[in-house]
Amino acid sequence: GAGNMYEVTTPGKEEADEAMASIKKDYPDLQISQTKAHLLVTFETVTGEYKEEIVQKTKGRKEKFRVQVRDVRQKALKSMAKAGLSKAEEKAIEKQIQTLHDQCIKKIDQIYTDKTKQIR
Repeated sequence: GAGNMYEVTTPGKEEADEAMASIKKDYPDLQISQTKAHLLVTFETVTGEYKEEIVQKTKGRKEKFRVQVRDVRQKALKSMAKAGLSKAEEKAIEKQIQTLHDQCIKKIDQIYTDKTKQIR
């Protein structure tokens, strides 16, 4: 695909070999070629379509985190119900659990919104 190419010149072939191995290890999908002491690296142009793909993956993760928070709330409520507390104590703790739940959901949503703005 279309992209920007950058040439990197190293002091010698040995350094280029080491750099090439390191880059390939850390970034296996990166397009890179080598000629003696020169590396040619191609960075793909980030398209709007690719950005939307990242946003959708991020949205999926956001939903997964929201479900995990709800699951924790449910477990906490079940544990509380088994604790033999008075109705007043249960109500107070239930309110605290709900407040924590709502704060976590709000934070997850805010992080998603912020990251989506960064991506787009």
